[in-house]
Amino acid sequence: MPSTLRRSYLVNGVGNAASDSVTLVVNKATPAITWANPAAITFGTAFSAAQLDATASGAGTFVYSPVAGTVPGAGSQTLSVTFTPTDITDYNAASDSVTLVVNKATPTITWANPAAITFGTALSATQLNATASVAGTFVYSPAAGTVPGAGSQTLSVTFTPTDTTDYSTATATVILVVNKAAPTITWANSVAITYGTALSATQLDATASVTGAFVYSPAAGTVLGAGSQTLSVTFAPTDSTDYNTATATVTLVVNKATPTITWTNPAAITYGAALSATQLDATASVLGTFVYSPTPGAVLAAGSQTLSVTFTPTDSTDNAPATTTVTLVVNKATPTITWANPAAITYGTALSATQLDATASVLGTLPSSPGCGTV
Repeated sequence: MPSTLRRSYLVNGVGNAASDSVTLVVNKATPAITWANPAAITFGTAFSAAQLDATASGAGTFVYSPVAGTVPGAGSQTLSVTFTPTDITDYNAASDSVTLVVNKATPTITWANPAAITFGTALSATQLNATASVAGTFVYSPAAGTVPGAGSQTLSVTFTPTDTTDYSTATATVILVVNKAAPTITWANSVAITYGTALSATQLDATASVTGAFVYSPAAGTVLGAGSQTLSVTFAPTDSTDYNTATATVTLVVNKATPTITWTNPAAITYGAALSATQLDATASVLGTFVYSPTPGAVLAAGSQTLSVTFTPTDSTDNAPATTTVTLVVNKATPTITWANPAAITYGTALSATQLDATASVLGTLPSSPGCGTV
């Protein structure tokens, strides 16, 4: 504002004093605003005193644009301020601006390690279930439908936000444990066998859902005892990376064997001959005892007779008792007649018991010819 300046002076030290005046214009001062470019922030951060921190060389008030609390978009943003001094008589209002870099925000991806799966299970939304703090799309690697190998596998995802102006692309990984699979062994209980039959591919015929090698116990060629026997197999898959070793068992019934009895029809005997080892001479394919019927010493009637034997094997665990029969022909016996030549008689003497005195070895009748009384 204009001011009046006055001065007085004397001329030659005498006389009256003189005065004069001029006008001086004193302009308002412009306050100095100090405001450095703020440190970069991330999208989503609202303006606060951390950015709106201008100072001035005098007292007054600041009006910022944008105002505190504003959330600026990502990119290079211009912040401005208008300073109104308290002493508006001597100071002008002042303004200033700074540049604020707003970095893109990184979306938050939430993705927990999935529950373990078994080899052979394809990846699906159960494992590929990441979520993000903003809208966007996910691209997984490996992709859905992939069957990962057994072991600890890393799954990754790339998230592309719908708002690419304010958000950066983000990535995340999780660990998925893929357990080895258990091969499926197919092995039905075998048809029963008879004691003495060696194990073969007929019984040891397990198959598996994958390629590999089978080790059986007992091994092929083994002869098992009679009874209910357990057969076991251990399967080692060719792909031991993705498959575990597997085992299985089946039950095999081993029936007792029936011993072979060899016993031919004996030669015919004559009535009166007692049975002996000549007739009772059966043999068997295994050790054991024979019980004959009729028993040794029996005297059979003449005719066609059936002899039978029951064989009890010593190893009754694995062998069953056996029986068989043969036919024995018993011929009729010829009785023995004892009759000595009689003493001479004189003609005219009739035959009597003196001459007709024959005897036999068995009971019966002895009709003579000529008969008794004959002369």
